[in-house]
Amino acid sequence: MINLQEIKCLQKLSNWDVSKMIGFSENVAKGIIDKKITITQIRRFHSHITKIWSRYSMNRSLYLKDSEKFKREILDEIIFVKAFLAYQTGRQEELKDLQDVLSGAIDKIQDHQDFEFFKKFYDSIIAYVKYYEQMKSEHYENLQRGGRGR
Repeated sequence: MINLQEIKCLQKLSNWDVSKMIGFSENVAKGIIDKKITITQIRRFHSHITKIWSRYSMNRSLYLKDSEKFKREILDEIIFVKAFLAYQTGRQEELKDLQDVLSGAIDKIQDHQDFEFFKKFYDSIIAYVKYYEQMKSEHYENLQRGGRGR
């Protein structure tokens, strides 16, 4: 179970200490692996977030000048990800912790700095999931070969 209090206490997502955010991401990833959720299942969210990120990246200078445009075109889209998370969690209950974490982080996005930080946060979760998934796979392969694993 992930303690969401760390995210809830933030006034702005971008105020989160990077070291603490990375440690939090690693814990989220470990929880995902423990629930046997695969990287493929997580990438469904990633594709939505990446599309929003691509749009943001291509028009970043415009969004920096026009915060209303950012809110209409980026913030509204990232808030919609919460509905997609709810839908996927409805289909697969094991995603509930991830839904809670990402929804909590999305609620803290107020501007472009928060959005950029959210992208780093989500990317770090993906990276740790991939890492632990690979480590678990290698461990299992070692056990299959009669080794001790890691």
